[in-house]
Amino acid sequence: MTRRRTLLLSLVGTCLLNVWGTGAGATTWRVEFDPAQPVDRVGQVVLSAAEGDSVLVGPGHYFEHIPVANAMTLTIIGTEGATATILDGSVGIPGRSGSVLYCTQPGRGVLTLIGLSLINGTGTPDPNIGGGGGGVYWWGDRGHGSVVLQDCRFEGNIAVGAVWEGGAASLNDLEACSVERCEFKDNSAGGGGGDLIIATPMTCPISIHDCTFDLAQPFTYQGDALSAYGGDVSFVHNTVTSSGGLGTVPETLYLYTLVVRITDNTFIATGGPHAARIWSVDPAKGMRDWSTDVVFCRNHIWTDSDDPSPCIQFYYWTGGTVQFEDNVLIRAPVNIEISPSLAFNRNVLYRSPTTLWCAGPGSVSCCVAWPQSIANGSECGPITLDRVLQSDPLFCEDAPGDFDVQSNSPCVGSPDLPGCGVIGGVAVGCTVTPAIETTWGQIKARYRGR
Repeated sequence: MTRRRTLLLSLVGTCLLNVWGTGAGATTWRVEFDPAQPVDRVGQVVLSAAEGDSVLVGPGHYFEHIPVANAMTLTIIGTEGATATILDGSVGIPGRSGSVLYCTQPGRGVLTLIGLSLINGTGTPDPNIGGGGGGVYWWGDRGHGSVVLQDCRFEGNIAVGAVWEGGAASLNDLEACSVERCEFKDNSAGGGGGDLIIATPMTCPISIHDCTFDLAQPFTYQGDALSAYGGDVSFVHNTVTSSGGLGTVPETLYLYTLVVRITDNTFIATGGPHAARIWSVDPAKGMRDWSTDVVFCRNHIWTDSDDPSPCIQFYYWTGGTVQFEDNVLIRAPVNIEISPSLAFNRNVLYRSPTTLWCAGPGSVSCCVAWPQSIANGSECGPITLDRVLQSDPLFCEDAPGDFDVQSNSPCVGSPDLPGCGVIGGVAVGCTVTPAIETTWGQIKARYRGR
């Protein structure tokens, strides 16, 4: 039976909060905002919390650096959502600085953050446990422990230092990590993972779903949106946008993992192809018993740059497969090196030079490419092109995020592509609308719901 008890605790001056005890020894704490004392309110509660506790945070703009003992199991929820509940790391607290929230030692707990904004953090203050994680720094214990981030916003966080990683969050040595419906804006890192760096043992799940990434400048080395290592990565139904030039190594996704699923995403880049740069590298090279499998399907990529260097680059030479199907690429060159199996079907490649290197069987069919066709890598076995049409796909408009085609597009029911259906899953039909001034923010907002 659940026990209920209400206590009033005075933490700093007139700081009052309610505490509810729930069964199995867990306690639910509630923090209310006091504009006269906005500093270290949540942090003081977390210092009093124990394994398995929850903290409900009322709306307000708090200034926090929150230490969590030994990465214990803890849930923190913004009761009115991320817009109303802000944890700001711009103000120092005696004995604490850097990350907005961080673990003091590795541990096996489950960290759950829901409905919070974490802003202006600068990375863990303790160099002995690593560097990075401007918003959140969390370290599991030899593949144990996990992190869940839901409906949160990370903005203006940085990982200070040339090799520090994870501007928004650095999440390491976990058995699982889930990030859902979160917003990342203008976070950066001196090392990898401008927004997120996540490391898990091989085969452990990393799930990034329904998020938006607005990439900051200067762009980050190795994975401005996500740098992932070791696990089974699922990057689904996200929107990634950037504007401006390139960084030193301009990948927006850098994946050094065994299983990769990148599906149903939108990537839009202006002023350079940065948001469209996706690199996946074989982590098992030299390990005979491992293989890497990639699914890259139903993604829409638009850039305004004719930079010939590859936007999408996959290297896998120890085995596994690449399934690259039903994508629409506009000025996004592709280079795939795979052994032994490739399925490359029903893609629209507009001004996107594509080179395929496949030592084993390769299926390439039902594609529309313009003006270049699909090239075969010189060092691999032959790849047969089946129903690959070199023809203009006839997009309605060459504008950020416009993937619709005219009714006479070869992507739709062309007699030259029998049995192929609608290539790339494009929408058909162009409408004439009055010319109105549109901001870059309005363009991004439109495609966050894809």
